[in-house]
Amino acid sequence: ILELSINVTGVFPEFINLSNIKEIAGFESTFIALLNDGTVYGWGNNQSGQITDLSVNWVDEWNPIKIAGLTTIKDIEVVRNTSIFLKTLLNN
Repeated sequence: ILELSINVTGVFPEFINLSNIKEIAGFESTFIALLNDGTVYGWGNNQSGQITDLSVNWVDEWNPIKIAGLTTIKDIEVVRNTSIFLKTLLNN
């Protein structure tokens, strides 16, 4: 049984409903969640840009944020300070 517990003081993100989550990956204090619709959210340590792209400041995010530009993602992994995303490019 997987139980996800996140303490937030603001609005609790709607997607945290476990039925929307396909997979969760993490390493130390960086976490990403792959949703059933192929989008990805991330939270935690972001010192190397693990959960944001190069256009934003690399600050830690303790509330899950949608990672821009990621759609049709099929698999995720976090290894040290790197997040890895496997995307489907062709429909067969």
